[in-house]
Amino acid sequence: VEVLITSPGRQAGNGAELRRVIEEASSCPARILTASEEGQLAFVGALSAAPMPANRRVAVVDVGGGSAQVVVGTRRDGPEWVRSIDLGSQRLTSRMLSDDPPGAAAIAAACDEVERYLDGFDPPAPRATLAVGGSARALKRIAGTRLGAHELEDAMALLAETPIAKLSRRYGIDEDRARTLAAGTVILAELQHRLGTSMKVVRKGLRDGAVLALAAEHAAAA
Repeated sequence: VEVLITSPGRQAGNGAELRRVIEEASSCPARILTASEEGQLAFVGALSAAPMPANRRVAVVDVGGGSAQVVVGTRRDGPEWVRSIDLGSQRLTSRMLSDDPPGAAAIAAACDEVERYLDGFDPPAPRATLAVGGSARALKRIAGTRLGAHELEDAMALLAETPIAKLSRRYGIDEDRARTLAAGTVILAELQHRLGTSMKVVRKGLRDGAVLALAAEHAAAA
């Protein structure tokens, strides 16, 4: 067993102390992933769930609570371009979308905020994009497996005006996830626009990539 700590550990002022306490409490090795490591593990996990031709350039988008990672590469050569933004669904909700429901004006302002974080974001153009993580999986219940510009725009309009409790009842989404879903959708929409392809939601991601990496390490050491 290995414990991996993502953006909360990177962004916290006491990240090293957090890692130490978790390691002692679990009696397992723990480490704080860099943004690049987090993105690359999500890339490996996503491709394990969605086989692609070896030379097809694919983007993997992982929107978490504190950050979002985008990785572009191929199955044959691995990641060639990795970027992270220090803005995730939880952070954007706390800053700008805490009302229930948030309203169209707040959604528009949040889109502008994400655009600001994406200044200079210039990935190589992928032929396909995979979306992983809790926001994407929850949004799938509302908009379906394929998230294009139209589906994401409709979802943002719905989330702007629908209370959390109603979202939870209607779509079977946990209320804690429903609370941050508008922010996650805004981030996904802005990334989809920059990448220029619709996103296919897949279930496997960071944790699956981490399991595969850990298994490979053990196999190499055997």
